[in-house]
Amino acid sequence: MAANGWTNRERYGDANTLFRADIQLSYLDLKLRAILEATISDSDVELTVSNLAGLPVLVRTGSEDNSVPPHWSRRMARLLSDVPGVDLVWSELAGKQHWWWDSKETNDGGAVFDRAVRNFYKAAVDAPVQADCHLGGHCREVPEEFQITSLNPATHHGRGGVRILQMRSRLQRAVVRVLLSAGAEDDAAAQHVEGSQLPALVLRTRNVARLGVQWRRLQGPLGDLRDLLLDATRVTPMLRGAPGTPRGSLGEDWLDLCLMEGSGPAAWAVCGPDNDLIRGVDTYGPARQVVQAPFAVVAGGGEAAGDDVAESAASAVMAAAVYMANGHFAAVETTAPVILDTMPLPSQARNTVLVGVGFGNQSSNAAASLNNAVARKVLAEWAGMAAAEGTRGAPPVAWTDGGLRLGPCLFSGPHIAVLTLGPYNLSSMESTADSSTCNAPEEPATRALAMLVMGASEEALAELVTFSFSSNQPLTRAPFTNMVPDFMVVHSERYRAQDGGESEVISDSAIENVSR
Repeated sequence: MAANGWTNRERYGDANTLFRADIQLSYLDLKLRAILEATISDSDVELTVSNLAGLPVLVRTGSEDNSVPPHWSRRMARLLSDVPGVDLVWSELAGKQHWWWDSKETNDGGAVFDRAVRNFYKAAVDAPVQADCHLGGHCREVPEEFQITSLNPATHHGRGGVRILQMRSRLQRAVVRVLLSAGAEDDAAAQHVEGSQLPALVLRTRNVARLGVQWRRLQGPLGDLRDLLLDATRVTPMLRGAPGTPRGSLGEDWLDLCLMEGSGPAAWAVCGPDNDLIRGVDTYGPARQVVQAPFAVVAGGGEAAGDDVAESAASAVMAAAVYMANGHFAAVETTAPVILDTMPLPSQARNTVLVGVGFGNQSSNAAASLNNAVARKVLAEWAGMAAAEGTRGAPPVAWTDGGLRLGPCLFSGPHIAVLTLGPYNLSSMESTADSSTCNAPEEPATRALAMLVMGASEEALAELVTFSFSSNQPLTRAPFTNMVPDFMVVHSERYRAQDGGESEVISDSAIENVSR
């Protein structure tokens, strides 16, 4: 049910004035603007409306709503009416504003619980659900044919036992058309269906590099396998006679399929064993994804005792770490522990925000000078990935003697600060997790997401950490959760030269090869 709602939070009042009315938009590079907007595109339900095929949907608004113009609900209803199989109920009440308690009678439930809404809920809840999800029949919650649209594999969990795990090109729409009982109505599929009495499962993809399929979609009631036709590849023959069931990245009930790209036509195959650091649904970007799971803020400087310079840097880093943790609590009441880099990770934390200061232009050993031991360890893991033959997915970032190296670019000087995102192996980090406590997961995670927030100086770090501060308190965003992609480099000195304007973003992008 959607009631009096926007189709995208960025259209909500002053959520992002920069991309609505700010004059500076006229001077923004178009490519940079596209990257920034793409980092929040997965919250735009207009772009993924096809995922509601086969579902009952109630869209409701008041005709005199002055908070959320009825235009947005009407627009969503029009989009839904074009999706095959959507059971759309449109409800616009004349004379009602943004909220009301009385639809037809006094205190009858109003905007979200009057008789019309209760009847809608009851019909949806009372609808029979077929328990047998094997291929003798299909689950009621999905139609025989539907389309999955994803803008970010981390934020869209798929449907009907099919999930997009990786895209070929980041920041673009990925689509899978699913036919659960393809046969004569799909001539291309019918030509490939052999040796099975079950209807074929046909998947047609666009911009998909890795796909997850649940085993229950491939097995019949007697354990036999149905044909799976993925684009032009018959996958089922690869599985017949194979020893055991390969475990997918989403669990034992899942099969991972990878697009094999070479000189010839693209083909699909069962994915081989993965390096734990390959970017997957639990380690995707953009930057805000690091706070979508329990996280800790790790401040560098735990080894600074007895050195005045190091202690000053440690104090600045701790202030930045506390600012970030408090910012998340103030915005969304998230409690993120702040710990030193010499402490073990708390049991409840999986992802980490690593804050540190380095002295790349003042030291002969820049990597060692970064005052966050955990960040140094993560950077070493990324360097090992980059050096491993055939390994893809390592963020191309290094803290070197010459400065910050990001891919082919080198940023030097004390005014540089960087935010960069990437996976790390949680099992390699010390943890206070106790298997006897209620906080311990049944199956410990092995992959996690790290956000490195590093400055070449205390001043540069401070400018980076406060970069995304919001002065619009009702719409306050937690630090680095709005329009921040996989990495961002800022130059704090240019901030001072721009009459009080914000620090200049001199490099800002989602790293294409990191997504894989």
